[in-house]
Amino acid sequence: MSRGRTANTEKSIRWRIEVKERIAAQVELLLLDPLTGDIAYGARSALVNQLLREWLDKQRRANPVIVEETEEDRREARGDREPEMRFQADLDKKDFG
Repeated sequence: MSRGRTANTEKSIRWRIEVKERIAAQVELLLLDPLTGDIAYGARSALVNQLLREWLDKQRRANPVIVEETEEDRREARGDREPEMRFQADLDKKDFG
């Protein structure tokens, strides 16, 4: 029986981005855990990764030559990926559009 989180096999890149204050406040309210009053560790990163994945999928559909789909992308599309965080399922259910 394994203990703890599964190892993330894909390396992450640290980006520093700026987000408008009103947008950030609305996002943080949606990501807030009402029981703890905190945002779960990794929730913002999971949201940004999810949104970027969806954007890349749209770009591929519009012009498949622009960005080549990887095997990892195909696994994620099938739902074979490991959850990025404990609240990932909750993020997937929310409508961020």
